[in-house]
Amino acid sequence: MLANDRSVRDVEGVQRQPIDHFEAARMITLTRVDQAQNMARFYALDIQPTLFGEIALVREWGRIGSAGRVQSTPYPSDAEAQAAYRRQLRAKVRRGYVQSRTSSA
Repeated sequence: MLANDRSVRDVEGVQRQPIDHFEAARMITLTRVDQAQNMARFYALDIQPTLFGEIALVREWGRIGSAGRVQSTPYPSDAEAQAAYRRQLRAKVRRGYVQSRTSSA
């Protein structure tokens, strides 16, 4: 391997390229707080690779301060996962969620 060659070998010895395109998607945390209704919710979206070579949209939601629930939905391509990410983000913003100040985005 050359010094500037970023490819790696997996456990079977097959040479693979690193997964850089996942860095384009970033985790975002949204919150929705309404004191009058005793509502304090969070919703987090992220795109991550799966162990099976797919791309997964990972969603986490719940009451602020709780562990929340997590759901991972696999997609065959990065473009499909990005489209689902944008759809979920638009839907949550329509429902009144705003970006959290502690969000990494």
